[in-house]
Amino acid sequence: MHFFRRFVFFLIVMALFAFSGCTVQKNPEVPSPVPFQISPFQVPAFLTRSPENFYVFSFRVTHPQGPEAIDSIWVIFQHKNNPSQKFSLPLFDDGSFLHPGDGDVVAHDGIFSARLRGSDWPLGEGTFDFQATVVAKDGEERKSDLFSLIVAHNAPPQLVQVDIPDTIPSGVPQVVFQAMVTDSQGVNDVASVFIEGWQNNQLVFQDTLLRSTSDSSLFVRTHGPEIGAEKKGLYRFVVYAKDRLEQVSPPWEKDVYIENEPPRLSQPVLPDSVSIPAVGSQTFLVKVSVSDPQTLADIGRVFITVQRSGSSQVNEVDLLDDGNTPVSGDEKAGDGIYSRILQVNNQSKAGTYQIIFYARDRVGQQTSLPPDTLVLYQ
Repeated sequence: MHFFRRFVFFLIVMALFAFSGCTVQKNPEVPSPVPFQISPFQVPAFLTRSPENFYVFSFRVTHPQGPEAIDSIWVIFQHKNNPSQKFSLPLFDDGSFLHPGDGDVVAHDGIFSARLRGSDWPLGEGTFDFQATVVAKDGEERKSDLFSLIVAHNAPPQLVQVDIPDTIPSGVPQVVFQAMVTDSQGVNDVASVFIEGWQNNQLVFQDTLLRSTSDSSLFVRTHGPEIGAEKKGLYRFVVYAKDRLEQVSPPWEKDVYIENEPPRLSQPVLPDSVSIPAVGSQTFLVKVSVSDPQTLADIGRVFITVQRSGSSQVNEVDLLDDGNTPVSGDEKAGDGIYSRILQVNNQSKAGTYQIIFYARDRVGQQTSLPPDTLVLYQ
C-alpha cells in the first residue's frame, strides 16, 4: 500500500515537471491594417501669380496594401463664386523621377505631390476651393477635406523710407525705429515689418515694427534704454516687409553701432565684524544696489568674493534679486538690490576676510567696489 502511494506521488511530480518544462505557444500579434484614407501633408493657403514663386501641394495616402495599390490621385480647384472655373492637378509619388520637377521628394513613401509655378496658374484670381481625390486600383476612392486657396497677382511690398539712427547711445531714454511701406494692393496688404540685427554673420535679435494707425503705411517701434541690453558693438540692421501672401520686400540694410556701458554698484551693506558662536550658527546679511544704463535686463551676475587673510583660497557667493526673503534675504524682486544671507558656525575660522562686490553684464563687462573687510572673532 505504501509502495502504491509512493508510485502515484512519483507520477504526479513527474507530470508537474513535464508541464512546467513546456511553453505555451502564442500566436504572433498581427498588426491592424492601415485604413485607406487621404490627409493633407502640405497645402498652401495663398498663391501669387509670379514666375519666382513655386508652390507644392502634397497629400499623404495610406492603404492596407501600401502605395502600390494606388492607381491615381489628383486635386481639383474650383472658383468659389464661379464653379465653371476649375482645373485638375495630378499628384505623383515618384521622387520626381518619372515626372521631374513635380515636387515629390521620396518615391513610394505614400506622399503624393505636385509643384506649381505661380505664373503657370491657369485660372484667374480670387478664392478657390480645392479637394484631393485618390483612386485605388480596385476602383475604390477616397476624398480629402475641402481647402481654400487665395490667388492673386500681387507684387511684393516696397520700403519707401527707413529711419534708424547710426548710433544707439548707452542709456538712451528713447530710440525710435520707423519705416514707410507701399504696396500695389494697398497698405492693408502689408502684414508686418521686421528688423533683424546681425553680428559676425549671426542673427542676434529680431524686432517687429507696428502699424502706427489702422490704415497707415508708417510702421513704428519705440524702445527705451533696454534696447542696448545684451548688445555692444557694430550690428548690421536688416529691415524688410511682408504682405499677407508672404511676399517679401527687397531688404534695407544699415550698419548701426550700439553702445553699452558697464553696470554700477553702490550702497554695499556688510557688517564690520561677526562673532563665531560657541555652538550652533548665526546669520548675517550682505547686499548691494546695482544699476545699469541698459536697465537690469543687462545684468548677468552679481556676486562677492571672500578671501581670508593669509589664505590663497577665494570663494565666490552669488547675490540675488529674487524677493525670496527667507532664503536669500532679498526683500523685493527686480528692485536692483541684490542680497544674500550668509552663515557663521562654530567651525568657522576666525580672522580678517576681504570682501569684494562685483557686477557683470550680459556682454561680459565687469565692475567692482573697493575691497572691504569682515572680521570673524570668537
